[in-house]
Amino acid sequence: MEKTVSIIVPCYNSSFYLDECLKSLLNQSYSNIEIIVVDNGSEDNSLEICKSYQSYDSRIKIYVEKKGNQGAARNFGIDKATGDYLMFVDSDDYVSRDFCRLALSSIEKYDSDICIFNYITIENGKHFNKQVFSNTSSGIVCKEEAMKSLFYESFSFNKIYKASCFKNIRYPISKKYEDVLTIYKVFDKAKTFSYINNYLYFYVKRDGSTTSQYEYLEDYFLATLNLYGFLRKYYPNTIDSKAKDTLFKVALIYYIRGHGNNIVLRNEAIRVLRKNVIPTDVKFKSKIIVKLVRRVPVIANSLVKLYRKINMFFVKLRFTIFINCER
Repeated sequence: MEKTVSIIVPCYNSSFYLDECLKSLLNQSYSNIEIIVVDNGSEDNSLEICKSYQSYDSRIKIYVEKKGNQGAARNFGIDKATGDYLMFVDSDDYVSRDFCRLALSSIEKYDSDICIFNYITIENGKHFNKQVFSNTSSGIVCKEEAMKSLFYESFSFNKIYKASCFKNIRYPISKKYEDVLTIYKVFDKAKTFSYINNYLYFYVKRDGSTTSQYEYLEDYFLATLNLYGFLRKYYPNTIDSKAKDTLFKVALIYYIRGHGNNIVLRNEAIRVLRKNVIPTDVKFKSKIIVKLVRRVPVIANSLVKLYRKINMFFVKLRFTIFINCER
């Protein structure tokens, strides 16, 4: 008997992208799927678009869950899923025709708990191939390599999971970057991993997406710090110079651009900047800031505060100009 794949699609104000997303799912070469759309209280006609597709394909199941963020919508979808396997698709993205078939084939062939595959990022009309494991062919991946990959991509979408992997694991409902805060737990629980060296998912980056908003830098740094601490404690061999450089850069961005009032987290960022080696590709101006943090922190803090005030001024100015032009 064919296994069922449950595809969970959180949806919020995605009317411009939904057609391409849903068409790509309904046109899958593997047909035994259920598409669980969880609307987060969209204020556009996203829900109506979903219902129009549901009217001629019963594989689409629609739920409305207005509480919480994308993490809450995913949790709701997980609870409603009846499939043997879980996959996640964001409503402004789309997938290849063999998205389910190839992923399912790999996870069954190798009896893995999770199968990982490549994806393509689309930004400003340009396509960028994202290969998860370089110089690695399709097949079994050791757990340590799988855990290590999370520091560079902790997305939910480029994987298929046995449904049991999410037993007693759910996404946080009050934080952004919920993937980073969750997927490492799922990977830690899993025993076996496989990999497909194919590009099956198209990740569309757009203005307003979580990864493009500086206002969520506190959540981003917290999630990165949490993941780094977990890997360092339980999988120490995964922490190499590249991982340390990544943590350093996230801490630096948070220190300079973050607008939160979390003193503890800010001090943690300063600790990272003082303790770790400055990556070679950090820009000259940022290197000056780091050196000031280490030697004259009072001046560094003053410069950063001035930068934020200037930046905020121009943000407000652009907004005012935009509003006036709209009138």
